[in-house]
Amino acid sequence: MQFGDYQIRLIDAADTIPIRNQVLRPHQTPAECEYDGDHDDGAFHFGAFSSADVLIGIASVMPQAEQRFSQFQDATQHRLRGMAVLPDDQGKGLGRALLDSCLEKSRASGCEVFWCNARVTAADFYLKSGFEKLQDEFELPGIGRHYVMFKRQ
Repeated sequence: MQFGDYQIRLIDAADTIPIRNQVLRPHQTPAECEYDGDHDDGAFHFGAFSSADVLIGIASVMPQAEQRFSQFQDATQHRLRGMAVLPDDQGKGLGRALLDSCLEKSRASGCEVFWCNARVTAADFYLKSGFEKLQDEFELPGIGRHYVMFKRQ
């Protein structure tokens, strides 16, 4: 998918690790930035590339049910994990383009509920994209304050 001077395309799970490490989890080792589910059947990863074909943003999606969604237990669920854009490239709409690409691919594969653990600082971004908060904020140890957020597809 072309987005202005940028391109959004599928990438391998391993390609997400450097940006996850730099932006989301700088206090962890690269090995700790590999997520359970990265290689599961149905998991996919998108990258945002600059006009120079440099990876500057990432997003990962995996089929995973959130147990706190008692109202959606029978629904097909996908989880967004590790969406990040390099600091110098933030504010250009790349996060929205990555999210839209993830939502579209998930919807096409039968996803009915798309969810994530959103950092408190990113909650407004998700709310503007039609997500809802499931509950009060919670702390992910060593990572920070989050909300469980979801969107029905």
